[in-house]
Amino acid sequence: MKNVFLFLVLFYLLSGCSRRQECAEKVAESEDVAESMDYSGPLDSLVLKRYQYDTITFKPIDLNKMNLKILSLRLSYSIPDVKWAIFIIFRDSLKDSGSITFSIRELHNKKDSLLKKGIHLASGQINDAISNSLQRSGFSINSLTSDELEIYFDDLTVNVDYIKYAKGYIQIKKKIYWTWPKRISNGSKYIYPGDGDYLDYCIPVYYKPVKIYFEVTY
Repeated sequence: MKNVFLFLVLFYLLSGCSRRQECAEKVAESEDVAESMDYSGPLDSLVLKRYQYDTITFKPIDLNKMNLKILSLRLSYSIPDVKWAIFIIFRDSLKDSGSITFSIRELHNKKDSLLKKGIHLASGQINDAISNSLQRSGFSINSLTSDELEIYFDDLTVNVDYIKYAKGYIQIKKKIYWTWPKRISNGSKYIYPGDGDYLDYCIPVYYKPVKIYFEVTY
């Protein structure tokens, strides 16, 4: 009986080591790994469970390796509040569909400030974003900050609030990860971190630092 017990203990320890090694190998496949995230406190009167994300492989999106062609550059505002922002849209010229949009909102919501040469920094607003449908069904990374994203106009010709010509670049300054939402709606219910099907909705990608040059005339 004692030998059986020792065998079971040894089997458990060995299988545990095997599982840890499997996770370690999965993590090693990624260049970078998201840190563990804690969700706690009331949200819809629920206490969110802690969930470890350190075994998820994040794959890089390298925009330098894509054949990006500028589609449009426009000044626009959101509704119901008038919040002015620049929207620059590209597509992969070798693909039939899909686009990627970079947008930056003017920090003080002044339209004229967006229509100037020089650097326009992301300020952490909801319109400071990257929206991507090149890889898969659309997803967005919002509320980017000045150390993550900027738009630079080297040259700019404007007629009132209409951009006639623009030349410059967009710079992703550091690795930008798709962020894990605090909850996901699948149409019938909310799914939270720790739920069995939460990871089915994940988009484990990050953008590599890059500078994308553009020139557009209307």
